[in-house]
Amino acid sequence: MAFATDMLRRIEDDAEFLKRVMFSDEASFHLSGIINRHNVRICESENPHEYREAQGDSPKVNVQCGLMHDRVIGPFFFTEKTVSSVVYLDMLENFVFPQLEELQPHVFLQQDGAPPHWVHLRIWKPNTKIIEPEGLIPDEKVVSDSACLIERPGSSP
Repeated sequence: MAFATDMLRRIEDDAEFLKRVMFSDEASFHLSGIINRHNVRICESENPHEYREAQGDSPKVNVQCGLMHDRVIGPFFFTEKTVSSVVYLDMLENFVFPQLEELQPHVFLQQDGAPPHWVHLRIWKPNTKIIEPEGLIPDEKVVSDSACLIERPGSSP
């Protein structure tokens, strides 16, 4: 509830706020075509209750993408079995941040609270030096002089 209230306040205070937000998320695509039915709902016309179980270790590709009001940032493909905080930070530093630097100042990156997003990432500077934050509110992290990260609450209980 606090997240929703804060977002509504930001939109009310700044009519252009949503134009400066990059909404991001990731998905895993199993090469076998198996779908994680926890995250995706697909109904067959003949038997809407039919599904296939996924193997936890089946080969897959992980994809990260960001959406803004007028552009797509990415997609970024990861061949690693899991996206660690080091791999995630490398993607941000080498691909996402350079694209965001070309945009208007104060871009907000919205991401969920997945551990790779926050373990090593704190404050990013153009020289790629990561600095631990001091005095920042828990759900917002400063990223250079022109961007902030906003953590949205997870969708699972």
